Amino acid sequence: MRRHVSVVDQREPVASLKGALRDLRAGKSLLLYPRGEIEADPALYLEAALETLPQWSRSFELLARHVPDLAIVPFAVGGVISRAALRNPIVRRYRDHDKRHFLAATFQMMFPVYRDPVISLCFGGALRGDCATRAPVLARMADLVRRVHEEQRTLSAGGG
Repeated sequence: MRRHVSVVDQREPVASLKGALRDLRAGKSLLLYPRGEIEADPALYLEAALETLPQWSRSFELLARHVPDLAIVPFAVGGVISRAALRNPIVRRYRDHDKRHFLAATFQMMFPVYRDPVISLCFGGALRGDCATRAPVLARMADLVRRVHEEQRTLSAGGG
């Protein structure tokens, strides 16, 4: 597992960045979580998901500047957090949105009864060069988050 997962050490983030650059230059792929934590599920909370986009780090811009022809492929996922897990009385006791979602996700991992979600995944086209900067990436992500939300609404209404 260690060969495939890189966790950023907050005390030495430069080492993680160097490792990511080395892997990308070698033609490997990198799945980046630019906010660094679980984000709002757009299937449940569209506005919260959109509001977190400006909180993303600029790390993808740095990677794009240092790796020639790097393709940034944005994607959005929704429907991941089980609605049943969110209704659990223990989970509902937490007022903080992020803590509630973290606990619901933990319950999904621990208890099979909560592994019921129907997930939507929407990919955007690859962004390269001048298009792989903050404004275009965040704009593309906002569109993808909205698409995931609409797809999930259709699915929950029985249209999928």
